[in-house]
Amino acid sequence: MKFTDRPKTGGSDHGGPTLYLRLKDGEAVNIIPRGEIHEFYSVFGARGEVTATTPGAKLRFKMNVVVNEAGTLKAKILEFGMTIYDQLAEINKVCDVTKTKIRMSRKGSGKSDTMYMLLPVVNEPISPKVLATIEAIPLNILDGKKPQAKAIDQDGFPPDFGDPPSDESSENLPF
Repeated sequence: MKFTDRPKTGGSDHGGPTLYLRLKDGEAVNIIPRGEIHEFYSVFGARGEVTATTPGAKLRFKMNVVVNEAGTLKAKILEFGMTIYDQLAEINKVCDVTKTKIRMSRKGSGKSDTMYMLLPVVNEPISPKVLATIEAIPLNILDGKKPQAKAIDQDGFPPDFGDPPSDESSENLPF
């Protein structure tokens, strides 16, 4: 029996951990939420989505967030329970989360002792030019439907964006 090599996807056929934002104990990252929110039910330890009437089912959500990964802005999937959803909703009442950096940090390493904290970084505004770059980043598929992409030119920038940022420095990145 011969098995052919297949591309590595990070742990699953759906992009695995490479598409999802994962923090370890003590880590923190700046995020900017984008796109639609996908709500669903799941059971801890089970794979995939379930119905609301499934025993042990809890409401969860997924959304795209833009992060700075090694000097490159990328869309990652943020998937959590409703506590994080509620924190983001409260922050959004004070400032538009799609135009504000949100500092997300994790403390703890187990199911019962882990806590996530979300804080808006309002003292570091994001320029309109950087916001245009963020809005042009392709989003990940959350619910099996293809996301609506914004028009971009051959260099990866939206029309009428102006000159692309210099590769010489990542100083202008919002993170």
